[in-house]
Amino acid sequence: MFPGADGDALSHSGLRDALFNWSQLAGEYSGERTATLVIYATGHGYALGKDWVLVPPEQEIPANPRNMDPKAVTKPADLIEALHQRGDLAQVLLILDACGAAPGGEQTLLDAIAQAPYRAIDDQLDLWVVAAARRSERALETMFSNAFTTALRDTAAPSRDQRHLDLTQVMESVQNTLRDTSQKARIVAGHGDPRCRALPNPLYMPPEPPNWLPPGWSAASRGVVNEDTPGWYFTGRERALRAVIDHLTGAGSAPPLWLTGSHGSGKTAILARVVSTATVELRAAVPVVARHGVLPADELILAPVDARGRTTDRLAADIARSLELTVDSASGLLTALRRHGSGTVRGVIVDHLDEAREPGSVLAELVEPLTALSNVRVVVGASRQLLDQPPGLIVDLDEPAHHGPSSVGAYLQTRLTYGGRVSTGTAALQQICGGCFAAAVTAADVILRENTDSLQRACEAAADRLDGLLRQTLREFLPQAVADAVADTLTALCSFGDGLFLDLRTWAAVATRLGGTPLSPSELGACLPACRTFLVHRDATGQDQGNVHGGWRPCHPSPANGRGSRRTVLRHLRDELDPARNGWENVPSHLLDILAAAAADPTSGTGHLLDDPDFLLALPRPTMTRTVKALRGPDHAARTAVWNNQPRRGKAHQRRFALALAATRMGLTDLARAVGPVNAPCGSLAVRWANPAVRERHTTTRVSAAGEPGPRSLITAHDDGTLSWWDATNGERSASRSGVGPVSDLHAITASDGAQALLVLSDGSVVRCTPDVDEDQVLRTGSGDLPGPSASHPAGLLALGHGPAVEVLSASGADPVRLEALRQPVVALAMAGRGDDPVVWVATLDGVVHRWCPADDRAAPRRVALCPNPVRLAASADGETAVIVDSAGTCTFVGGAALLAGTVPTLERNLRAVHLTADWFVVAGGDRDGNWLDTHSVTDGSCARWPLDALPAGIRSHGTHGLIVATSRALTLLHAETRQNQNPGMPRQRP
Repeated sequence: MFPGADGDALSHSGLRDALFNWSQLAGEYSGERTATLVIYATGHGYALGKDWVLVPPEQEIPANPRNMDPKAVTKPADLIEALHQRGDLAQVLLILDACGAAPGGEQTLLDAIAQAPYRAIDDQLDLWVVAAARRSERALETMFSNAFTTALRDTAAPSRDQRHLDLTQVMESVQNTLRDTSQKARIVAGHGDPRCRALPNPLYMPPEPPNWLPPGWSAASRGVVNEDTPGWYFTGRERALRAVIDHLTGAGSAPPLWLTGSHGSGKTAILARVVSTATVELRAAVPVVARHGVLPADELILAPVDARGRTTDRLAADIARSLELTVDSASGLLTALRRHGSGTVRGVIVDHLDEAREPGSVLAELVEPLTALSNVRVVVGASRQLLDQPPGLIVDLDEPAHHGPSSVGAYLQTRLTYGGRVSTGTAALQQICGGCFAAAVTAADVILRENTDSLQRACEAAADRLDGLLRQTLREFLPQAVADAVADTLTALCSFGDGLFLDLRTWAAVATRLGGTPLSPSELGACLPACRTFLVHRDATGQDQGNVHGGWRPCHPSPANGRGSRRTVLRHLRDELDPARNGWENVPSHLLDILAAAAADPTSGTGHLLDDPDFLLALPRPTMTRTVKALRGPDHAARTAVWNNQPRRGKAHQRRFALALAATRMGLTDLARAVGPVNAPCGSLAVRWANPAVRERHTTTRVSAAGEPGPRSLITAHDDGTLSWWDATNGERSASRSGVGPVSDLHAITASDGAQALLVLSDGSVVRCTPDVDEDQVLRTGSGDLPGPSASHPAGLLALGHGPAVEVLSASGADPVRLEALRQPVVALAMAGRGDDPVVWVATLDGVVHRWCPADDRAAPRRVALCPNPVRLAASADGETAVIVDSAGTCTFVGGAALLAGTVPTLERNLRAVHLTADWFVVAGGDRDGNWLDTHSVTDGSCARWPLDALPAGIRSHGTHGLIVATSRALTLLHAETRQNQNPGMPRQRP
């Protein structure tokens, strides 16, 4: 209040005199006392006789108190006494920052009380005294002042009703800071009003709107929606403010300063901030909470005008009125300003120049002539510099240097704090608003207006505001219908996920279909620089032709009122892509991302894409992973399982077959049907049915089939001895029963009511089982030794290997049909052939392969091939062809399949099953790295590998072209056809 020669510090006597003179200025005041005063006095504390006095810091304290000049010291009570003529003063806080200040405070208080009876009640002051040190304590230099400053900052709190700081809380904070020192500050109790109002709360927000700000600029300067809304919330943008103020206070003529930025970026707010703080009087009236950031230091003579919808002469008249000139045209204004020569600089602020009636005329006839005057500086606010204008001084708020998003975040935090609605969810709101203050103001109004938790509503309101600003910008370049089609296309297609982008070419093409007006990519691209703050741009990567222009998406979520157009836009996108003609595999990946995200949304109407195998197989793996995670609904788990079953690497037919297998197994009928037969070089494979894998079911160890496909024509054995009968037409279980012991081998034989099971148990016993009869027929009692290999014939015959002999039994329980002795132990068996002419294939330990017909009593086993170390043997159903696999995986073919000998590679060590038909040689295997099924065409030697979803347990033929593949948890019926099925192929050679 009373600056001294060296700054803010006054001498003690100078302070007393200044207080006395200031007191007389309001001596005649007779109204209500409301003013408060804080006096901060420092120096040396000294006991002079019975009085405690302040000695100036620069004065030496004599050793003998008698040598102290009484005129050089000041009693604190004298400072208070000097104020009693001040008629509006209600409260005084005296702070004594000196050694042993507590007695001085007490003395001051006592003197004030002693004088009270001689004054009228209305003339008495409320007095508080704070002592920086107690009686015998030394006040260290700056110790108390630093602690007091910290306390003022720490106890200040945002509030709309707490105008002042609580002195008790302030001093508690001071004492907490000084707790580790020898200095202890205290309050010497005051008298009068028990509430000290001398320390204003610097974060107090006045609850009423100001009525003294320049009209038309109040709301924008305070960050509220209209002039009747209270609060001062302008934040940030200091760099832009400094540039504007520096330009307005510069000397000489200069080009106009263009303050540019997208709609809602805060251009008007910055200009309004300058207008509302242009003079000392205006700055003094601004509440403390709003006196932050960059403010003008001098008096500014400003003529602020809003150019929206105005002509050149109308703007000139408005400027003249602000400068107290009586002219009504641009030429008259220029003439009047020239008369003032190089006198006081005047600032002209023209906001929304690009929205004037004729922006080019305003610029040429008013703005540019004004800038030629040496006593005029012009600042222009516009969304961008007008076209065909030379580059000038530009402050672009969209540039990262102006920290738009962080300023918006600070604004939201401040606004919601004073509204009592601070929430951890404001980070999401801040992310939506980005650098757009208009959206932030709208969102904050929604939160503060609604009583319930309205964060979601605020986010929607911000998105609506941003969408409107994007459309407003586009309409400055395009007809309204075209601009709306452009905005609808982008917001609709990118509304299904945060990582979706649309390339310029597709964007323009779909917008053309939607709006009905041709729009080229170059025309659309010319609009985008002006929209950059509302859009996110991603540079193009890779060689994807559809992505050559990079990708675009809105910064904000899709507005709630724009969801209705999404189905229409998606339909236009699909029409543009035309996958029926061009194929899904040729669609750019970023467009597949959009369609996949849309397909996962039940409101998009594109869920049928999830049943289109060509679409699914064209999706990049990360895209499909995101899609299945986004799925909701009853088939979510099934589709997730289908996708998890897709091989990470594989050929086209392998991925398609895995899709068909998993879709069939998980009950996704439409998808499975759409896949159809899967073609490979050797032929095709179709999944007829695949029953679901059940975790609770014990592991399948054996499978066998007999007769034509039908109820109970399939039998499986499980690791707990359970037997299950299955309907081969649909894969459903028909019956099951507990077993009779550990099963070494399982064979199915034809019966009138389906297949019956012939079990070879681990002790060598042979048992015949049916699903409906509890008592089993024992065909052979085991010896306790592990049984040898076995094979069966659908006609009801069973061949058993015992050491170097083969015994053929009848499933009816009759005596053995045939017993043949060989030179070496039997290691592999197979039975095939017609019902009246069964054929037995035998491989012995010495590698000799035998073939004979047990129905012919005179026929003996005949050597037909040699295969060292045989381990597996399979024969075709007609009995004319066989394959023997040795321990190294080498295959030896006998009969018609001999043509495969040069084409089938060595089989892998994780081989689990082999099977031979008239058309196919089928092998299956797997381990933890993957499970597989290989089909080799007997006719031409071509081969294909197919993925399986579990470890294979066995393969059997069943029905025409039917292959039963049993895995550890489920069964599958495949329909396999070679390319030459119309021509069954090469003539077979009898061995």
